[in-house]
Amino acid sequence: MEKAIILGVNKSKLRDVYVFKKEKKVIEPLIKIFKKLKLFNYYESYPFKEESGEYKAVNEFIDLVYHDKTQYYDADLIIGDKKIFLIIRTKEDRQQQITKIITKFADFKK
Repeated sequence: MEKAIILGVNKSKLRDVYVFKKEKKVIEPLIKIFKKLKLFNYYESYPFKEESGEYKAVNEFIDLVYHDKTQYYDADLIIGDKKIFLIIRTKEDRQQQITKIITKFADFKK
């Protein structure tokens, strides 16, 4: 699996914003990030995967917003024309935990 590309990050004590390059290889790493953070669990099958198990083309998703809230996180996934934004809000500082998980599946733009 290729890692997703992180274009930018904005952090505060209780909020993390990650901006990913919107390209085909971003879907699989995002699903892995969601699983580790226990967010957007329904993405395993919808909307990113076809019934055949193949991933849909990422360019099929434009101007969509998804929201999920768990015991630890309040998150938004915003899929734009060229970028994907993952916004994670927490009730306590979890920056190191979130960063460790995300950087396991994504690298900063070089």
